[in-house]
Amino acid sequence: MHVGRQAVWPAAPCAAASAGVHSPSGAARAAAVARASKLVRRNSKQTLARVGVGVWNSARQLGQSHWGLDTVLRLEVRESSKDELLASAEVPLRCVGQTPLELGAVVMHTFPNSGSGGSGESGSREEAGSSSPVGVSALLPPCSLQLWRIANEHVTQVKNVFLVHTAESQLSEAYKTMLRAAGLEKAGQEAPRRATNKLRERLGQMLDRGQEAYHRIRAVLAKTDHPVSKQGFTQARQLHARLASAMEQVSSARNSSESGKELSESEVLIALLLSTQTVWSSPATRAVQTAQVALQPLCCDSALRIELKSNARERRELTNQITSIGNAYGEQIRQRCLEKLLELNVDDEVLLSRVEGTDLLTSEVEAAWWSDKPESDKDYQARIHELLMQIRYAQHDSLVLVTHDDVFNELFSHNLNATAKAKNSSLADELATGSVPHCAVVWCCCDFRRGDGAFITDFARLDDSLPAATLHADADVLSSVGSGS
Repeated sequence: MHVGRQAVWPAAPCAAASAGVHSPSGAARAAAVARASKLVRRNSKQTLARVGVGVWNSARQLGQSHWGLDTVLRLEVRESSKDELLASAEVPLRCVGQTPLELGAVVMHTFPNSGSGGSGESGSREEAGSSSPVGVSALLPPCSLQLWRIANEHVTQVKNVFLVHTAESQLSEAYKTMLRAAGLEKAGQEAPRRATNKLRERLGQMLDRGQEAYHRIRAVLAKTDHPVSKQGFTQARQLHARLASAMEQVSSARNSSESGKELSESEVLIALLLSTQTVWSSPATRAVQTAQVALQPLCCDSALRIELKSNARERRELTNQITSIGNAYGEQIRQRCLEKLLELNVDDEVLLSRVEGTDLLTSEVEAAWWSDKPESDKDYQARIHELLMQIRYAQHDSLVLVTHDDVFNELFSHNLNATAKAKNSSLADELATGSVPHCAVVWCCCDFRRGDGAFITDFARLDDSLPAATLHADADVLSSVGSGS
């Protein structure tokens, strides 16, 4: 048995419900799933349910190389504000099957009636089935926990994944500005972590001459978790506009298909992208901001829902130890993303309102989600493989993932089927080794039935196929242009 990490369930206004907590089993190709629902304090108007959102706890994250038959899961239910242990259970993994295993510990929260003279904060806990004590308005439904395995046949083994690269960050902006000042603009096509010896020599010369560009990037490098730049925000807005225009074109194309006209492959894929409701993102500020701004058209009139996945974060290396770590987690991520957008003097109140209303699921990033030391090739490959397993066991046939170019590189370097690579070798090489353009959209078909690990059996870049769009800065209005407008 070993110490695991904390899993926190965020509050959401809904009725009593439950969702899965996934833990992949390496040998059995299965997932141990925990379901939990916990209700929070009732206010004068309504009760908010604290719902168990899927939290991925793998053997690697919990300190083991794999699950074994002798593995024992220790589960604890705690009151987060007081760190008070409410219930616990120890469950041998061999006892968890495909039939839900009900755990015996059940805790009920009770709170004083507003008219009883109590402070409104303290309360008693009762076991299930007990009656309400005097002065208590009502007993909230119990916190319950179930464990079971998900077999391969219970999830779709072929997934459509739409990878979206993050918009430009303030670090990238400062880096490119410095390169232009240094006369090395061509090197700007490479990521900051790939600085050359020639550039380092030039940096020393710039320091001696006190050039502003060098001091600017020094100031940026002193910070962490860099948000999008003004150009990055524009890139995300452009993708937003093109997706909105594509929505209109898809509707028109569907009408044409009813009359007998066949849709092109890109039209079919774009239609699938626009119908995808599941959005995952790296918890890095620039990635979350990209999703919040660019992907609003996917949610139509409802709030955009984004699940933050720590496995989708940027790789930490010796050359980017400062820039690849975060400085916010949990609800702080939402606050930081909005604050940094406001610092860009964004004057689109409608867009800011939708960004503020984004539903961020932070279950996997309630604590420090970044690496505390540089990741070796082996560790990084294991993390990306785990990300693929999260995709495999997701309850969705298609999803959008906003992530970093090094994740693109890893996915297409080690998980691309040879036949698929041969169909478009130039794009495959670009995605595997090059710097991916900001806000690029790449579709991948992942077939997890394959035993060789080359799960990506087909792929295509889609942002080039989206209708063109322009931003009218004077009126701050998004509009589309081109054949579909």
